Amino acid sequence: MININRDYFNNIEAPDYILCKANRERIGVLKCIEKTLDVKFNDINEISFKINLYIDENTKNPYYEAVDVMKYILLPDIGFFCISSVDIESEGTREESKTVIAKEYQCRLAQRYLELFVINKGTDESVGGKTGIVTFYNPMNKERSLLHLALEKFPEWSVGHVDPLLVSLERSFEVTRQDVYSFLTTDVAEAFQCVFVFNTLNNTINVYEEKTFGLDTDLLFYQGR
Repeated sequence: MININRDYFNNIEAPDYILCKANRERIGVLKCIEKTLDVKFNDINEISFKINLYIDENTKNPYYEAVDVMKYILLPDIGFFCISSVDIESEGTREESKTVIAKEYQCRLAQRYLELFVINKGTDESVGGKTGIVTFYNPMNKERSLLHLALEKFPEWSVGHVDPLLVSLERSFEVTRQDVYSFLTTDVAEAFQCVFVFNTLNNTINVYEEKTFGLDTDLLFYQGR
């Protein structure tokens, strides 16, 4: 879940935007403006910000050059984000800035694919053959656990909370080629009527029954300097 800090007057405080390497090693806190955090229901959260080449007339922004699409942004207590685009605007040699968009780390799940992924079809091609039954979540037998099978290419992710009523449910799937993120958040979510919540601070995936999770709403938690 997203944790948002508020000041004494209950105004939302924008967190630090910390530039990081892929291994989450911190490079430094960015001096940036126009920060936004767009939180979406059952979709990939997105942040944006603007960073100027110079902080003032004589001081160059220390991490400006390091901000590019190969880097990541950590928002403490909120999430870890992959920079997806950097738009440079320049007027002369000093009036330069970058407008940056970054998507939360679960976007990486959309970069790898399930191929010929057959579950509970009662065929030789199915996982476990004609008689092998795969349930939604089986931590004692990962070869018969849909969540573990879908995440097999992502060892950095683990399963956190799963609502108990979902655990032993069975559904059938036949996927020719589909990215892991859309398989989980569309096919699986619709088949089991569940919601996936990605904690990108510790790379855990939590799953809740749709009826107990809440309303389908998108929220813009803050927009400010």
